[in-house]
Amino acid sequence: MTTSTRVRLAIVGCGRATNELHLPALAKIPEIDVVAVCDSNEEQMRAAARLAPGARSYNDISAVVSDATVDAVAVCTPPALHARHVTAVLDAGKHLFVEKPLALALADCDAMVAKGAQNTKQKVVGLNLRQHRLLRAARGVVHSEALGAIELVQSTFTTDIRLTRKLAPWRDSRILGGGVISEIATHHVDLWRWLLSDEVVEVATLGRSDDQEDTAASVMARLRSGALATLQMSERTTPRQQIEVFGQRGRMRVSLYDFDGLEVVPLTTLPGSIAGRVQGIMRTVRALPAAVQGLTKGGDYAGTYEQQWRAFADTVLRGAPPAASLEDGRAAARVAIAAAEAAASGRTVRVAS
Repeated sequence: MTTSTRVRLAIVGCGRATNELHLPALAKIPEIDVVAVCDSNEEQMRAAARLAPGARSYNDISAVVSDATVDAVAVCTPPALHARHVTAVLDAGKHLFVEKPLALALADCDAMVAKGAQNTKQKVVGLNLRQHRLLRAARGVVHSEALGAIELVQSTFTTDIRLTRKLAPWRDSRILGGGVISEIATHHVDLWRWLLSDEVVEVATLGRSDDQEDTAASVMARLRSGALATLQMSERTTPRQQIEVFGQRGRMRVSLYDFDGLEVVPLTTLPGSIAGRVQGIMRTVRALPAAVQGLTKGGDYAGTYEQQWRAFADTVLRGAPPAASLEDGRAAARVAIAAAEAAASGRTVRVAS
């Protein structure tokens, strides 16, 4: 905890996520001042500097962590660089924000967690979907036991093929952290854990690659409770992001891009029934006020980045628990790492403890 009323933040890594997602969100957070940006790519660094007027520009992280006016550092570099950059931030005694995935190797995750335990500063992993309004409500539904014992989970995360054409070259390579298993699976395997208070114990994966690695994949998983989960992913189709949970008393669907995307259906409501359709209409009507309010933040999905940074400020300034800790980042990364191993080997893989 700090006695200051503001966080002076430096951002290391000025790619698409920083310039299109983080900096626009940070501009809405009065408690955080972006005082420095850093990237070895001069063009990207200048683009970030334009979005953060007055921020100093650096081309190496050593200059950032040596800056006494910097309170916290956001590591938004490619995943293959996270271990080195996170270590530099923690050694310098700065508060840390690090994008997911935490790392591409479990040994690196373990080293970061161990290093973090020696540092009294705050450490947060960028699992922004935990801040989604509908997902937070969905977590309450699961924890209320309204769905009963969970049997199945189905996740879908697909992105616009036009966006794929704009991604950085490292996104083409699995070893550098590119592809859907590292970039996309990390989000939803974290949601399985966060929503259900459960852990993935084994995975099997079918992947698809061509000139880029892991352009599409299907992950099948068994959770500790015995529930089964599947995740379908592609970076070459239309955008869709949804998670559906099936329990013994009912089912729940969350569509992350729809303002009325939270649907809870009890066991007694039959598919296609008039009662079910009427309930759907009423759900949309009830969701309209929140939808109108959400438009001022760019919608619920875009709003997760703003809420993520508000939570970070609350953690640094007031000691609130981190929305996602280094341990949470490790837990998500270990499943994605196992899924990548399963894709490469063609066999079912036990997830490391």
